[in-house]
Amino acid sequence: MQSAVDFYDFAIADNEALPRYATADNRLGEMTTLAPAVKFIRKLKNERDLSLLLQYYQQTGDSSPSEAVGTQVGQDLFPDVTAFAVQVNYSF
Repeated sequence: MQSAVDFYDFAIADNEALPRYATADNRLGEMTTLAPAVKFIRKLKNERDLSLLLQYYQQTGDSSPSEAVGTQVGQDLFPDVTAFAVQVNYSF
């Protein structure tokens, strides 16, 4: 779980003063992330290794925040991210 940085906001309204720092980058917003992984390692002859890494990644956040303004209302402002990764490594 990650909380948002102090200068994170979805929008700045027309009647608001411009802050010194601001970002709408959802990577800096409040989110929950799940990233389980499993790694298999096989020791081979001559001090060589073969490994396989399998990973699942899921990131979720508030897609319809109450702070949304104008055309943002009703839009998916923080889409879920889901990924699978497979890594094969051979060391010699």
